[in-house]
Amino acid sequence: MSGLEGFHCIMNVPKLAKQTLIEFVLQRSPRPFPRLELRRQVSDIDKFVYDDIILHDYHPHPKIHMDMAV
Repeated sequence: MSGLEGFHCIMNVPKLAKQTLIEFVLQRSPRPFPRLELRRQVSDIDKFVYDDIILHDYHPHPKIHMDMAV
């Protein structure tokens, strides 16, 4: 109806090593969310500075080294 032609390109060729790492990540048990504390109130979000924000109880899983899939 619009005179435009649809086009799509699907490139899904995962490598076995990357797939295995993704499965490993998905098997990790979730951890509680950290708590965010703001030291001061501001009326404009752009006025926050680094020292205004405190993150409590942040316990991430160990880092996994893997190449970025593009």
